[in-house]
Amino acid sequence: MYGQPANTHYDWTLAAKKDADESFQLPNGILHPLLIEQFNNKVSKTLFNNDHDPLGLGSDHERATYVSFLAEDLRELEERLERDANPTTPLYLRAAALNLRLSAFFSPSTVPTYHRDLHELYKATTAFLKACFDLGRPIDMLTPNSGASYNITIANGTTYLFQMMLAAGFSLLKLNYSFLGQHGYDTEYARNLFRQTLFKLRSMSVAENDLAERLAEVLAQVWLSGRVRAEPNEDNIGVGDCDNSLRLRLRCRMSMSLVYDSVWHWRNNLQIKGKPLEGSRIRCPWRDTLLTESRSLPAKPN
Repeated sequence: MYGQPANTHYDWTLAAKKDADESFQLPNGILHPLLIEQFNNKVSKTLFNNDHDPLGLGSDHERATYVSFLAEDLRELEERLERDANPTTPLYLRAAALNLRLSAFFSPSTVPTYHRDLHELYKATTAFLKACFDLGRPIDMLTPNSGASYNITIANGTTYLFQMMLAAGFSLLKLNYSFLGQHGYDTEYARNLFRQTLFKLRSMSVAENDLAERLAEVLAQVWLSGRVRAEPNEDNIGVGDCDNSLRLRLRCRMSMSLVYDSVWHWRNNLQIKGKPLEGSRIRCPWRDTLLTESRSLPAKPN
């Protein structure tokens, strides 16, 4: 979620073989989230762990093949977990799908699967966001007859989900500015979905001016500025109608490169226009990344 490789070691005790001794069989409440994170780890190692590239990226012509194989693995995992009654399991599966599909922003427009990958990214983005919004139904805490229940909402979400929602928001903006309208998607629906995303991100704030509130405002500022992609120029326009303006410049943070790249464009846009970056500089949880507060947006909704 911070664009750093995971340091988890998956040893034989987590193999979860059906014929394993009962002492080594994990309960589903632990096993299913583990399987999802093992998939995420596989995505990171497959797409962003190339020793022959300074940034760890695989070659452009191989990426589509890897993504195809990983998408099939995800489909099999979804089938395996489809009977899981935990309401957060589908949410983390959708987050895993988004983590995979964000790799579309790394490819140039000359890749044969380029437009198909962006379509799949849009589907993964909207599916994840809708899964976040759908949380909120009463959940039985103990047994079906206990009578005790509580509501799970995205406001109670983990930092991991916040970071993924932030990435989904940037993904939606980036696609909306130059892709959705050209391919017949409902751009007004995308804008409404973005507005909901912004409100949900702000709802995850637990104190005034905390990280959730500040980053939500940065996302809103990017929306207002419209600077979520590179300017078309001789460096990112190919032959004919090949427009590489959606491709990321900052590509060293795995799937989260989208967030860093979008914020870089936002800061660069303000500096070019000579606008003051109001407020104090804040240190984000990711290493050596500084964002600047902006207080020009409306107050956080109730």
